[in-house]
Amino acid sequence: MIYPIKTLIDTNILMSPLTCYIFMELEKVNLISIFINKNILKEYEIHGHLIKNSPLKVEVEKYINSECKICEHNEITLSDNIKIKDKGDKHLLIAAISNHIEYIVSFDKNPFYKSSLKALGLKFHNPQEFILLNFSDYSDVIGNCLDKLEIPKEARLKVLKEAQLIKLARYLGAENK
Repeated sequence: MIYPIKTLIDTNILMSPLTCYIFMELEKVNLISIFINKNILKEYEIHGHLIKNSPLKVEVEKYINSECKICEHNEITLSDNIKIKDKGDKHLLIAAISNHIEYIVSFDKNPFYKSSLKALGLKFHNPQEFILLNFSDYSDVIGNCLDKLEIPKEARLKVLKEAQLIKLARYLGAENK
């Protein structure tokens, strides 16, 4: 694996401040390079108010406004053999192709057909699959991230469960703490 991994994150990652913060920490140590596109930014502007105010939300919004890389949008026509389950996510494929992105990361359940992703040379995973697949040797980065947030070890399982990251909690041993 060559780092940093160019990673396009969907709006639902931004809407999960803990998940987004973990990705921001992975970027700080040069393991990933995070991208969003204008559609994602627009969706966040519409729905971001739904996230309860917290220090993490503030960190995510600072990141979006100052450090986040916005994908260039090229007019690309996808060939007819590229099938998409969720047509609303077509913009993700176009952004990924236009910007030579390696991974699309989203909480969505399989919005693309595997054959289409393979034909385009793209990979799609939910956040915890992405982290476990690519960073199994970097559990200290995730653990340090949770330490920075001052999440007590005994509360990590609950916090990670709430962020839909239960497999990650198991990997970090949060169940046993």
